[in-house]
Amino acid sequence: MKNHCVLVTDLQIRRYVLPSDFSKIPTLILRALWLTRTLKKNQWLSEQELRALQTKKLRALLRHAYSRVPFYHQRFRSIGLYPDDIKGVEDLGRLPIITKDDVERAGTQIVADNIDLKKSFKTHTSGTMGHPLRVYYDPRYLDHITASSRRYRSVLGRKSWEKTAVVRFSDSDSKGEAGQGIAKRTCHSFRRNYSRNYYISYSANDIAKELVDFQPDVLFGRPIYLRLLAEEFRRTGYKISPRLVLSRGDVLDHSNRKFIETTLGCDVYDSYGGNDAGPIAWECLEKDGYHMEADMTICEFLKGEENANPKEVSDIVVTNLNNYAMPLIRYRSGDKGSYRSGMCACGRTLPILESVEGREKEFLAARNGERLSPKTLQEIAYRNKSLPPMFQIFHERDHISIHVYGEDVSDGSISDLKAKFSDVFGETDVVKHKENAKANMRFFLNKAS
Repeated sequence: MKNHCVLVTDLQIRRYVLPSDFSKIPTLILRALWLTRTLKKNQWLSEQELRALQTKKLRALLRHAYSRVPFYHQRFRSIGLYPDDIKGVEDLGRLPIITKDDVERAGTQIVADNIDLKKSFKTHTSGTMGHPLRVYYDPRYLDHITASSRRYRSVLGRKSWEKTAVVRFSDSDSKGEAGQGIAKRTCHSFRRNYSRNYYISYSANDIAKELVDFQPDVLFGRPIYLRLLAEEFRRTGYKISPRLVLSRGDVLDHSNRKFIETTLGCDVYDSYGGNDAGPIAWECLEKDGYHMEADMTICEFLKGEENANPKEVSDIVVTNLNNYAMPLIRYRSGDKGSYRSGMCACGRTLPILESVEGREKEFLAARNGERLSPKTLQEIAYRNKSLPPMFQIFHERDHISIHVYGEDVSDGSISDLKAKFSDVFGETDVVKHKENAKANMRFFLNKAS
């Protein structure tokens, strides 16, 4: 019964079900259970079965986009293309790629005309690389996200009643217009026994104390938040004993992962996705690459307009197969990564995303002309197994500087960072700040872009 009770709140009733809609809750629960069961089965489908499923969902999405979304209707007609011209995933290259700028310019023209915006779920991207992008979900897509989340829970052996602490930067304004009143209050009170949000815009020490009181089984947050908290636990001697830590929202390099795991005494599992493209990939217990949710999205890896080879760092282009409110078809995410062929040792047949290298705008040119990814730059900082202080790379015109944060940073750590980056970029300045790093700090600030 516990499992099904928590499932009710997983449906995000407080966001899009009015108190008068309580009669719909049994239907929502049955739908969520069916979707979860389906997605759990899909991770074992053969490659041919997965491709057939993608083709079926893609063709249905294209017909909807052409008939209901003005942006796609105009774009398809401008190139003389119709939905039935796309016979399968292999024909995706005939469709134009869209970017965040295209979506911003389109405004509500990229939202389906049969969607009531007042009743849809609204969210946005973080805006770390520019302006936040407003995104709309329909309720059925939220059900898919819930089912995807529950599939991932089962992959990691998580139980719905395990206590979960979610570390965020600040309270999101991603709220539906509906979902107020009794439903909201009931779900909030019930969920607080199992899941709590902590906002790291407050003191890391205050959050660490609250986490000690709550003693979560699962800790979830962006890598930088987890690193700040791990440093605080190490500094103060506070203890929590989570069973696992979940990371998402930024590049997680090997050394930061190791620091968090050693400090908190448990494994860290990373996942990849965003509020725009949705959940895309996650690590299983093997931690040997990321399983792409091929039944939810189609991921392409492109060098220019051509398909990239396995293990070749390239642009990640995503098609979300389930969000009919605001379809994103061949959406260039701005991220770079690579895929690999073959199967994971766990036996799941979902294709493998080998690595996420970071935002294209955060790649920097070394003095030998090679363009280095954010992940590579972090690995340079952690070379020789040293753990550097929290730092940020500033790139202005042709100048690179490293900004180091924390009152207790040693001169030796600063000299070590300076030597490592000077070797790559030439003479590099290091600027020391006594204040601690801020939770919303980007590891890289590329002002030249």
